[in-house]
Amino acid sequence: MQPEVIDIRALPEPIYQRLRIASPGLERLFALGGLESLSRPQLAIVGSRRASPQGLRDAFWFGQSLAGSGMAVVSGLAIGVDSQAHKGALRGGGATIAVLGHGLNHLYPSRNRMLLEEILHSGGLVLSEYSAETPARPYQFLQRNRIIAAISGAVCVIEAAIDSGSLTTALACAEFGGDVFAVPGSIHEPRYEGSHRLIREGACLVRSPDELLSDLGYRPNQKTLEGIEAMGSHSDQSHASNRNSFFKTPVGSDARAELILRAMDTNPIALSTLESALSLSAGEILAGLLQLEIFGRVHRLSDGRWQQLH
Repeated sequence: MQPEVIDIRALPEPIYQRLRIASPGLERLFALGGLESLSRPQLAIVGSRRASPQGLRDAFWFGQSLAGSGMAVVSGLAIGVDSQAHKGALRGGGATIAVLGHGLNHLYPSRNRMLLEEILHSGGLVLSEYSAETPARPYQFLQRNRIIAAISGAVCVIEAAIDSGSLTTALACAEFGGDVFAVPGSIHEPRYEGSHRLIREGACLVRSPDELLSDLGYRPNQKTLEGIEAMGSHSDQSHASNRNSFFKTPVGSDARAELILRAMDTNPIALSTLESALSLSAGEILAGLLQLEIFGRVHRLSDGRWQQLH
């Protein structure tokens, strides 16, 4: 199947405006499947690639229930929470949208080939900002998270550790003024530390899909789009006054971001150089860089290097 090139100006206005913020200079997306999914209310479900059995069940449950209620479930087609959210949406008989961190002629992980085909067969949509032959590179997956947030306008985080890349999706969503939800877990379980930080700093705690839909203005037991017609303007919801404060805090309150800034000078720097200079993993550095980018402190160059802004 040949990817279709989509001018982002042709997308629904809220999505177009968020994409302009998410990726300045982005002019097009590459697509496989049905664009009709973009006319529905969308919500992203994201979380750990190494999710627990309970986290996987929750992702499937939320995906199935939200899709069955008329929403398009957006995620990144990764293993773990992403895959289960897509599978749940398919079981719910609704739409699901996968956003990839590489070109559409590649697939990472390759084990999800059958799932991708099921999404397309069901009338779902697969998107990428990268041309068809672009291979997978680590930094592209964090940039992909910004596109997930822009397409969705609302994010539910299921089981995220403190250094989880899914937190960058929530961070980007908050930047757009969207709603951020998080499913709680055991306070003794490190795999929920990121989720609990989101809740502590203002994300809306949700214990079930019905609770989430209610927060978005959905009327219980109503399985049509009418009950969530207000989703085009998430910021009008009643819990808006105290949500997402985590994402508005100064960069200086994040020790990881400060370490990264101190390791940079005015010249562009490669991720591998930062990794050698800091006692942080590549994933932690990428997450910190994306947070700094959102706050306008650094910029990613076309060659993958990063430059501090002043």
